[in-house]
Amino acid sequence: MTDRRRAPRYHLGRITKAEINLLQDVSIKSVVGDDVVVLASHCPANGDSLLMEMVRADGEVARLVAEIVASAPVVDAGAVRFRLELRVAGFAAALGLTTLPVFG
Repeated sequence: MTDRRRAPRYHLGRITKAEINLLQDVSIKSVVGDDVVVLASHCPANGDSLLMEMVRADGEVARLVAEIVASAPVVDAGAVRFRLELRVAGFAAALGLTTLPVFG
């Protein structure tokens, strides 16, 4: 009978970088430059990194990193949703909004 304590119990393999993509549709409420306010059904947890994917007019998918500036629960159409204020680097440029419209 072999000694169970001396036999290797765990095998540590190579570390593989993994990525989990959980997609969530959101409703865009307002956009000012790269600042975007959305309503989401789930609030991101601390430490989550967000990636916004949107289809441009030419059919290409733009993938932009979003930073959460603020979040708060709100009631929308009788359901609890989450208002997320995001700073999305390159959002205005991806939509072709290089300058803000001037009304006068």
